[in-house]
Amino acid sequence: MNRQRYRQAIVTAGLALSAISVGIQNAEAARSPPSLGATNDSISTFTYGPCLGPALYQAVDGTSKSYGACWHNWGDTFSNSVVIWSRTAAERNGALGNPMSGGTPDATNVAQAGLRRLLLAAGVATVTISETGANPGSAGAIVFLDNSGDVLWDHGKAVAASGATSNTTGAYVTASYVNLRQYVRDGGGFVAIHNAVGAERNWNYYVGLLGGASTYDSAAIQPGTVQIEASDSSTAGVGSPGTQFALGAAGVGGDTFYNLVPYPTKVKYLATVLEGSLTTKQSVHPGHGIFHPVAWCHYYDGARAWVTTLGQDPRLWADLSLPINQPGGANYFPGAAQFQSLVVNGVLSAMGRLPFCT
Repeated sequence: MNRQRYRQAIVTAGLALSAISVGIQNAEAARSPPSLGATNDSISTFTYGPCLGPALYQAVDGTSKSYGACWHNWGDTFSNSVVIWSRTAAERNGALGNPMSGGTPDATNVAQAGLRRLLLAAGVATVTISETGANPGSAGAIVFLDNSGDVLWDHGKAVAASGATSNTTGAYVTASYVNLRQYVRDGGGFVAIHNAVGAERNWNYYVGLLGGASTYDSAAIQPGTVQIEASDSSTAGVGSPGTQFALGAAGVGGDTFYNLVPYPTKVKYLATVLEGSLTTKQSVHPGHGIFHPVAWCHYYDGARAWVTTLGQDPRLWADLSLPINQPGGANYFPGAAQFQSLVVNGVLSAMGRLPFCT
């Protein structure tokens, strides 16, 4: 009997220690994926076929491997140029302004003009803006800026019955799909900003290019606290992991902080929004747990892909050298400097001009 009680005491103590260990592990994982506290749909790992992942990962045998092999080096030469593609097929964010008929932005095209100004200042030789077709050519990167809907489809181009079996390109309505996929497979650079993370939901290849992610919904536009999660060339200008900055302010504005379904997987998480800093949240499906990504990177089918869901307010693209856009100025927007640093360095890393996703 004493021996049995002794054994029971050992088992009880072991269970208690196990419970304590689990509690500690849960606490440690509270700000780390995949302990997300979200619904199953929002954290499922979707597989789209192409090679994908961050720069480094741990193999089953415990050794360090590199997803750098997912980048195809075909010996192609990409120019020191960027194509900004801002076509929309559904809602159009105010930062994009009026639909563009050419490559010259007007006074309403704040995001396009702002991003071009920033990239030129960062040493990019040529920045082209387009809303007619996603054809990056030999550019170092193509930036999908605030696109929406099935934006790659050539809407409005009818296919005549007589041309249905033609081998000409007269009825070719998917040129942008082909151009993008070939560019990705050639090893180009891809960047998606804000609404672009929710575009082309019906094309799994594009969803995979986004890191297996898409926007689901959001609460109201509101300020939030963004936190850097990883050391990377794209985050270096903001700070080391744990660095926080306010994006927007009460009475000023903020961002939409999209909920994501599917959830980005096999990516390097670069920045999150602290859920505790948000006043309004979506309490229904899917909602987000503690870990809420707003920027990440990965390799995909040959390309370098850098993604952020941030970018709602037009003032994020303002010229920060002007007093009106600086603290105390009438157009000042908290977090604009950090946002611009993230985006510019993200584009440069996707181009391969900075180390990518290491």
